Amino acid sequence: QEEVPTCAGGADAITVRLALRLGALRGWSAAVLDVKTAFLNAPRTSSSIIAAEVPGIMRQLQMAEANQVWLIVGALYGLTTSPRDWQLCRDAKLPEIKWQLQEDSGELRECWMEKSQEDNLWVIKAGKETVGMVLVYVDDFLFLGSRRLVQGAVDAVSRTWTCSKPMFATETEAVSFCGIEIREHKESQGFVLTQQAYEQELLERWPQAKGSNQIHLRVPDPEAPEEDPDANLVREAQALTGALLWLSTRCRPEITYAVHVMSKHAVKRPRITIENGHHVLKFLKETKASLVYSKTTSWNGSWGPREQLLTCRHERLVEVFNDVSFASSSGYKSTTGIAIFVAGGLNAWSSGS
Repeated sequence: QEEVPTCAGGADAITVRLALRLGALRGWSAAVLDVKTAFLNAPRTSSSIIAAEVPGIMRQLQMAEANQVWLIVGALYGLTTSPRDWQLCRDAKLPEIKWQLQEDSGELRECWMEKSQEDNLWVIKAGKETVGMVLVYVDDFLFLGSRRLVQGAVDAVSRTWTCSKPMFATETEAVSFCGIEIREHKESQGFVLTQQAYEQELLERWPQAKGSNQIHLRVPDPEAPEEDPDANLVREAQALTGALLWLSTRCRPEITYAVHVMSKHAVKRPRITIENGHHVLKFLKETKASLVYSKTTSWNGSWGPREQLLTCRHERLVEVFNDVSFASSSGYKSTTGIAIFVAGGLNAWSSGS
């Protein structure tokens, strides 16, 4: 039997944050768009033949005979290959979509989308100039560019496929893409990234994580395994760890180490993992955090607060900071962390023991 790829890729959180950082520097707008019943727009690419019984309702309406079978030629929902078929269809169609952008001068410029070296990041071109970006996650799109450019892009895509109503990020209305809530930020003229709705969902899912004034995030990293871990506790520990992992990789870098410890112990030490998870949830309840990507950077053109840098800071600069904290007491281990900044905005991070 023919083996074919089945998955459809999507932009990861680092790529999304990087695009938003660059968009903020340029003063761009952000909008999201969803293609409705996307898979049904794609033909099957596999050479294998799939036949299906005619649905009973079709026979009752006399739209098919009782002994008929139908050959599946489209990427129906439920077929394992449909996500990949849609991705191939989408990526073949996007470069063909063109629209006109009217500049303030009245000049009309033809725009189109061109795939970058990152599969799920497309750039919007007007002549030789890159004037915007598009990120894709299966059937979801995030457009970045001037308001007029983005409006033209979503209109052009909506003419190609049946889509939801486009939503623009504003100060009061957030758009969601790849699990990240995106709003405009008036003070910095950029974007603010949060996951407030998801955080609230976690607190409602685990109401037993009660308590207040939990503003210190310190979790033990034990050595000894628990005796005969209960399977139900293991499942609970894994679910809680996975839920917090999603949060730590998007907008809450400060819980990264705690989630790392939970991941280590979820199977062999589920009880302490659940306790640590409740500890993190209490911290989330008492703290509100977000990533802010500003249009202007106060450090641009500087050599650091003590003139200690070897390179003058600029908008294309990538800075990497790392450090180690040695264990301060028994039950705790030395930890390390790394943070990567692009043009002064935190873009990627990691922490472990």
